[in-house]
Amino acid sequence: MRYTPVFFVLITMLATTASAGRISYSAMVGCNDTCVTAYVQWQSEPFPVSFVEVDDNLGGYLFGLNTPFPPQTTGSIVPDPQTISGLSPDVIALISSGLSTVGGAFSTSFASVRPLGTAQVPRFANLNLLDSNRNVIDSVVFTVNAAPEPAVWSLYGAGLGVMLVWGRFRRRKFQGAD
Repeated sequence: MRYTPVFFVLITMLATTASAGRISYSAMVGCNDTCVTAYVQWQSEPFPVSFVEVDDNLGGYLFGLNTPFPPQTTGSIVPDPQTISGLSPDVIALISSGLSTVGGAFSTSFASVRPLGTAQVPRFANLNLLDSNRNVIDSVVFTVNAAPEPAVWSLYGAGLGVMLVWGRFRRRKFQGAD
């Protein structure tokens, strides 16, 4: 099978969407790096989903998303998408790239969300689907990408334009060879 450059451009543009098991989501950082907009759906879960929340890998609560009532085994957050505002730089760093650092050292703002008695530093975030008793039904590592800058969109457009011109040139070249 022959892959065209357009295929790779499309894969790059869709890279912010992730799915694992029965959860599919996409998320993007915005609002000058203080908010996250998330789309979350789930299907065929073994139990109805009552809560959707993002926790660090140590179990510390980062933020929650609204779910429909009554709980559903197949559904999405309501509304879908949701924007969560006022997130700390540590939370944004954790969900964007893993280890959260501010000013070269781990910030103390996670002290309020870390489970008591842990001296460990959170390394990543999980998107958790919970039942009515707050037991985890399903989980996936939660990562987001920063909103593309206008320059990035112009580069996407320029790359797509180059691919279209290249395809047209090749087509004319092959038509002229006949």
